[in-house]
Amino acid sequence: MSSSFLSRRIKRTSELLKVGASDQVSEYEERFRSLRGLYDRLLSDFMVSDFSYQEAFETAQNFFGSTRVQFAGVDGTMYSRPLFDLMIFFGGAYAATGTIEFRKDARLVVEYESKFLREGAGVSSVVPIYINEVPDARFVHISS
Repeated sequence: MSSSFLSRRIKRTSELLKVGASDQVSEYEERFRSLRGLYDRLLSDFMVSDFSYQEAFETAQNFFGSTRVQFAGVDGTMYSRPLFDLMIFFGGAYAATGTIEFRKDARLVVEYESKFLREGAGVSSVVPIYINEVPDARFVHISS
């Protein structure tokens, strides 16, 4: 009789821990969602979608000394998603290079160096963690 009492207690404790961990993961996701919204609002102030081609052409000429400019950039993403009793964390980044040509009366011409896209450096990682272990996990964000 004591083993069934013990197994019921263990099962109940396990369920309480799982609910607590799920609630904590949901809280983290909600915090990230609100931060993502703030980021989108801030970023939108820096993004220009309607501009004068003539002004862009002149600005490129004055700032870069040319209307054809080489660029290098890194694109990356990271997110987490619950899957059954796991939390899946994903991160990835890749580099791209190319040229942008500014024109007086027309859209920009962007050319990517295809060799660099095929042979360039890229990194990605997927880390699955049981939901009940997420509170104990330590994540390090590295930025340059």
